[in-house]
Amino acid sequence: MNLKQSIEEIINQPEYEPMSVSDFQDALGLSSADSFRDLIKVLVELEQSGLIERTKQTDTKKSIVIEVNQN
Repeated sequence: MNLKQSIEEIINQPEYEPMSVSDFQDALGLSSADSFRDLIKVLVELEQSGLIERTKQTDTKKSIVIEVNQN
């Protein structure tokens, strides 16, 4: 399974709650700088396709959370 499929599997779970980029990194077991860059690339692709929305949070420690776009 590739990185995009792994992310889609996570966000399509009924119990999915918005996650930060670092939460995704942990959930996917990514630790290298290269894998982090790959994660960001895939998240940008998913955002541009309208599947997810990256939102800055001011009321939590998480600076950006990934939400499933409901539109």
